Amino acid sequence: METQNDIFISYAHIDNQPLVTNTEGWVSQFHHALEVRVDQLLGKKSSIWRDLKLTGNDCFDDTIIDQLPNVSVLVSVLSPRYVHSDWCVRELDEFCLASEESGGLRMGDKARIFKVLKTPVPVPEHPKNIQNVLGYEFFTIDADTGRARELNKVFGGEAERAFWLKLDDLAQDLCQLLLQIDDKGTSPLAMKTSSDAVFLACASVDIKAQHESIKRDLLGQNLRVLPDQALPNNENELRACLKETLAQCRMSVHPIGKSYELVPGLDNCSLMELENELAMERESMGDFTRLVWIPPGLQPEDTRQIQLIEKLRTDPGIHFGGDLLETPLEDLKTQIHEVLSLEVAPEKTTAPASIAPPAPLASGTPPSTQSPPQVIEQSQEDEFKSIYLICDQKDLDNINTLADQLFELGYEVILPAFDGDEADIREDHEDNLCRADAVLIYYANANDLWLRRKLREIRKTTGMDRASPLDIKAILVAPPNSTQKQWLRTHEALVFYQKDEFSPELLDPFLAELRR
Repeated sequence: METQNDIFISYAHIDNQPLVTNTEGWVSQFHHALEVRVDQLLGKKSSIWRDLKLTGNDCFDDTIIDQLPNVSVLVSVLSPRYVHSDWCVRELDEFCLASEESGGLRMGDKARIFKVLKTPVPVPEHPKNIQNVLGYEFFTIDADTGRARELNKVFGGEAERAFWLKLDDLAQDLCQLLLQIDDKGTSPLAMKTSSDAVFLACASVDIKAQHESIKRDLLGQNLRVLPDQALPNNENELRACLKETLAQCRMSVHPIGKSYELVPGLDNCSLMELENELAMERESMGDFTRLVWIPPGLQPEDTRQIQLIEKLRTDPGIHFGGDLLETPLEDLKTQIHEVLSLEVAPEKTTAPASIAPPAPLASGTPPSTQSPPQVIEQSQEDEFKSIYLICDQKDLDNINTLADQLFELGYEVILPAFDGDEADIREDHEDNLCRADAVLIYYANANDLWLRRKLREIRKTTGMDRASPLDIKAILVAPPNSTQKQWLRTHEALVFYQKDEFSPELLDPFLAELRR
């Protein structure tokens, strides 16, 4: 693509009028800051320009129109005045026409128009050719009053900090597109090609900052964050769009705030409810993880939002279809990273050698002190059915009786590893999931998050190198008892309870499945 100017800023003159005398206007400050940040990120001088509008009016200037075919990217500073300015809209239209002769309006999945929302404007009032372009909101909405506050240092330090964060997001995305246009993939800013995408659901205004922090963290991992276009208002079109978008993703993240926000086109249902419902459908198809996040101490006031949060907390179909987290934001990010970092076990070129059964355990001897297993002939593999007994490290001393009982009944008992390199432990865990005939989770002193993580890891065995699906899965719920454990329900595994001391009869339903 032959272009001479990297970025053109299209704006209305009134939006550059300073709020305080003898200071620069908002657009001038924005222009200067963006130019410096883009230059820093690219490591070279860029060309960012705009019509200085010295006459004080939004008037037609054919010299600007003549330059638009040479522009790589247009930054449109949207405001109430902008959408009603014939000249501003004409600049936008002329760029769209010119772009058809200079590589097209889109590069891959990215538009060459960046929409900067200086002031809120209803989407139906946006120029038609950018209505479906996601905007960069340079304002905040007060969660209590609903009033918009421009990201301008005259409104205080927090507004100035938010301005720089938002400007840096814009600059990063601009640079990635400029590198894509120039086809210069040698820069460290060039985005890695990745098929991984994460669906980031909408968020109410009270957690907008956390929502953007999550998005920034995902983009920092070189992941696609979807939806990357404005959603349709028609309910049927919206459902179809969300389903298509979720089908491209391996994970969805649903931040839940205190506000119940209806959107045009949806009757008696919030967008966050619909997104969660469709993400559950996507999860049922496999190879997908759904994380629902509620900030600690959240106090919703709307009755409908209170009911939604209570449903998320107590409905087994929702609760165990995904992961419900009520943790600090950084813990959520850690959980997201942990899920995304799970790798499919490498394909094995040779069948694993079978393991001879160890000598029976002496009474009171922890399973971890058994003698090293000995390799025996492959032909004996089918003589012993193996059970992968998963437990938390703090419960390792509590499973002696259970492990003894299973071994005495003739089953090979595999225990998780806890010592060694983290990568080796994970590889051993995945290998155990691949070769065991059944999985039994001992759920005692570990927390609910640990259990959900283990269920998710078992679910992922469908993409591992198993000879046959892992159909036999069970959870033994052991003391200490809790209310959360009492209503544990899941269709993914057989659940049975140990109220006091362990009794061998507890295992009967699980072993009956294993003997089939």
